[in-house]
Amino acid sequence: MGAKLKKRKDGRYCRRIKLPTGDSKDVYGYTLKELEENVEKLRLEYALNLSPAKVTVAQWAEVWWRHKISIKSGKGKIGDRCKYDYLSALNNYILPEIGSIMLRDIRPVHCQAVIDSAIDKSLSQQRKLSVVMNHIFRYACVNQLLQGNPNQYTTLTARQPESVKALTPDQVADLLKAAKTLRQRLLVNLGLFAGLRRGEIAALRWTDVDLINRIINIRSSVDFLHNQPKNKDPKSK
Repeated sequence: MGAKLKKRKDGRYCRRIKLPTGDSKDVYGYTLKELEENVEKLRLEYALNLSPAKVTVAQWAEVWWRHKISIKSGKGKIGDRCKYDYLSALNNYILPEIGSIMLRDIRPVHCQAVIDSAIDKSLSQQRKLSVVMNHIFRYACVNQLLQGNPNQYTTLTARQPESVKALTPDQVADLLKAAKTLRQRLLVNLGLFAGLRRGEIAALRWTDVDLINRIINIRSSVDFLHNQPKNKDPKSK
């Protein structure tokens, strides 16, 4: 966009901005900083095709997703699992709770309501919600739609961890008995006696198995998104 800067007799700076429509519009500010802020607000208004004062959290989340998540590539690219988790947080918790609220009206109490809606979930799940809201509202701060990040004051609530119950000897025997084919027995034995996860078993190749030294090397894992397998790094070594 072309722009010319001049100072008016009333002390205000003026910059004429060429809009995507082809029209021009004068933007004013008593300081250069205020002028630039008003210029960015105008540009954002036309980018969103609506006034920044009327942007809802849901609309801004869509802008954030389009500009910061969907188009990322290379070193900053977001993985498919991370995208899936972000979308799940948005569609199942954040947008149903605060999506219709005007972005400028969002407050810490609203963000806390999102976290509290998952109070029966794990700390990890609550933390995912907080991470997504941080991204959304920080991007709004960068674009001068918010003065501060309202999510920075939220707190997570730890639920009582459920004890993990191991299979009884009878259950192990029943599971081994139910595995009829060689493929089924191999999967069950690797899970029971080698402690491998489903994705780690699915990713195994013959090159990962050292028959001489009786060692299985876990080099990758398979994640299943919408029943479609995708290779990834294992959780731990």
